[in-house]
Amino acid sequence: MRRPGFFLNGLLALFPMVAMTTVCVAQESESQNAPQTRQAEAVSPTVYKKIEEVQALMDERPAEAREILEALLARDNLSAYERALSLQYLGTLHHNVGDTVEAVVAFGEILTIDGLEPHLYQRMRVTLAQLNMAVERYATAVTLLEDWFALESNPAPHMYALYGQALYQEGRYRDMIEPVRTAINLAQAGNSRTGRQ
Repeated sequence: MRRPGFFLNGLLALFPMVAMTTVCVAQESESQNAPQTRQAEAVSPTVYKKIEEVQALMDERPAEAREILEALLARDNLSAYERALSLQYLGTLHHNVGDTVEAVVAFGEILTIDGLEPHLYQRMRVTLAQLNMAVERYATAVTLLEDWFALESNPAPHMYALYGQALYQEGRYRDMIEPVRTAINLAQAGNSRTGRQ
C-alpha cells in the first residue's frame, strides 16, 4: 500500500483540526458553562469518535473509513468545522488510494463552507492548486493561486515558483516570467540574510 509522503503530511496539517477536536471535546465535557472556542472549531463527542475510527482505518481498511466519512457528511447537523474536518479526511483518503480527482472534489467542497478561519481557506487553495496541477488542470490551478495571492500579504518564494510553473503549464510563457523572477529574487534575498548560497 502506498504511504502518504511529504504532500499528505501537509494535507493533514491543513487544519489544526485533529488537535483542536481533542481540546474542544475536552472543554465540552469539563464544563458546559465555560466559554468555548469559536463555533467553527467545536466538534461533538459523536463526531470526534467517528473521526478516531476513520484515523484507525485509513491505511488498512480505506473503504470502511470512506463509509464512515460519507455517513458523517450525509448528516445535516454538522458544524462548519465538523464538515470541513470530514471532507479533509475524505480528500486525504482519496489521495491515499490514488484517486486525485476525487480528492480535488472533497477538498474543493471545503472552500464552499462558510465560517472557517481565513488561513484555512488559503491553505486549501494551495493544496487544491497542487492537486489540480497533478491532474493537469492548469487553468484551475492558476485561478486558485491568483485567488491565494490576492489575499496573501507576504508570499514565500516557492509560491511564486509554483505560480510560474502553473502559468508555464498553461502555455502562458510571458506571464510566467515575473513570478519566476520574483521567486528567484526573494530566494536570493533570503539566502543572503541566512548566509546560504
